[in-house]
Amino acid sequence: MRNQNPHVWNFLNETDEYGNVTLPYDELAKFNFVCSIIFNLALVFGGIMSFTLLYLVLYQTTGSFKPYSRMLVMCCVADIFYWMIDHTLHQKSRQIDGVFLISLNGIGKYLSYEHQMILTGVYITTLVLTHTTLAAQGYYRYHTLRYKPLSTLHTIIVFMLAVVAAAPSGVIGYMAFKHSTEIRPGFNYGTLWYKEYPLPALLVVDVQHIYQKLYYVISTITVSASYTFSILFAYMSVNHLRDFDHIYSKKTKLLHQKLSKCLLFQNIAPLFVSIIPILVMVVPLFFKITINQEITVFMIAISLIPAFNSLVTLLIISPYRDFVKKVLCRNFFHSSMSTVVNTTSCPASDQ
Repeated sequence: MRNQNPHVWNFLNETDEYGNVTLPYDELAKFNFVCSIIFNLALVFGGIMSFTLLYLVLYQTTGSFKPYSRMLVMCCVADIFYWMIDHTLHQKSRQIDGVFLISLNGIGKYLSYEHQMILTGVYITTLVLTHTTLAAQGYYRYHTLRYKPLSTLHTIIVFMLAVVAAAPSGVIGYMAFKHSTEIRPGFNYGTLWYKEYPLPALLVVDVQHIYQKLYYVISTITVSASYTFSILFAYMSVNHLRDFDHIYSKKTKLLHQKLSKCLLFQNIAPLFVSIIPILVMVVPLFFKITINQEITVFMIAISLIPAFNSLVTLLIISPYRDFVKKVLCRNFFHSSMSTVVNTTSCPASDQ
């Protein structure tokens, strides 16, 4: 594919001075192969876990959990959106001299340069959405406790507010990819990439540009506000449960203990698979510290968000956990019985 970034071009000619053709080369070919295997495993595992949880929430939520099914649907939808866009990109990255470079290895690489930037902006939006949804879930739980469960329309509005809160990060991120390279006119950003020929289409952001600085400011404020509201609603919910402890049954108290654990772990998990890896990338960027292959590993860690969120929910909420165990045990039992029958059956005697 012809590189369409006007600020990136191959610094090797197609032929050398003797007329020999320059062969394709990638210094990280083996590393990329291993990362692709891990990334595809994350794709499969994240997809299985996310869609399994969505099925359970839609079709296996009964009894006292039923009013909170819409709350969990918001989490499922946010995770699935992120999962889809993330694996459409499949990023390979490098950070050097205050510049962050990305090449796409997923199906997104077949798009035009402009559409690759747009897709990356959508990716940023979905990543931030996994955080803003936490505040939406906290609000849903508190409103259900204090008043009544939100209607379907009200739930959609709350979720769309989470999307709207996440969108500015994606928009300014797109603008940073589109314009930040203008700060070094005439500079070939391809010289900052790994030793690779021909150069892939590179998406580049330069931390010196105002758009990139605005992106970090807006994203930091949005994510911080999301966690603040999530913690605030959790605190208000716990206070409400304590104040009206005498009117709730043991079953209801147990339900909210599980919901509290679920929301707590959904708040904690992104700290390890999202916030910390992002901080490890962002802070060195401002100090122009080089990060090579490690940054691709960090991107893979961030890709685990859907899998972790779904796994935590399945492990904590017992009806979902019990249903999965029952299905697995039933399939294992049938498989074992089939094996026993096949190994113990006698061959037909010759007539």
